[in-house]
Amino acid sequence: MDMLKELMDRKMKEEKLSLRKAGAQIGVAHTTIARILAGEAVDMPTMISVCNWLGVSPSNILGSEGLGNQAVASKLASILEKQPKLAEVFKEAMQRLDAGLIPEQVVSDLVAYAAYRMGLEEKETPKADS
Repeated sequence: MDMLKELMDRKMKEEKLSLRKAGAQIGVAHTTIARILAGEAVDMPTMISVCNWLGVSPSNILGSEGLGNQAVASKLASILEKQPKLAEVFKEAMQRLDAGLIPEQVVSDLVAYAAYRMGLEEKETPKADS
């Protein structure tokens, strides 16, 4: 989340915004802004709101911009192997994509966010000694 933190910090300084003013513009609490600036993770709706405010794609922030369909599919398969409960979420997203209700970028952003969150969970979970 270093990129998100950096972009947010830069914009807030350029526009001379306080935590509260930035939060009001984005539609989130000032404490959420403080967490982002501290490098903490946020949920997907917050990530989307912040990225919209910054004018960047969530997949840019999460490191998956430019991934081809094969890479996204591979990452998705890995995610579903580790978290089968997410299958319904991605199934619904794919149905909406096929129906033309959402753009392909949304699915890519979902995959990137899920991969990002899973990476955080792996880092936070203490490894058992072998």
